[in-house]
Amino acid sequence: MFSAVKGVKEAKALVFDGSVDQKLIGFAMDNGIKYVLGMKIESNTRVPRNLVVFTQE
Repeated sequence: MFSAVKGVKEAKALVFDGSVDQKLIGFAMDNGIKYVLGMKIESNTRVPRNLVVFTQE
């Protein structure tokens, strides 16, 4: 998944059918993604102020 998204230029959102973890947050930040949508967020995951995470929970 990471290699597929890395080739996309100017993506603003990432939709993920799974748990959002720190690795995914870091990947989003490194690639200029502003919105992450996932099923749930793992405990102890820190989300920066300039990133919005939406979950089913």
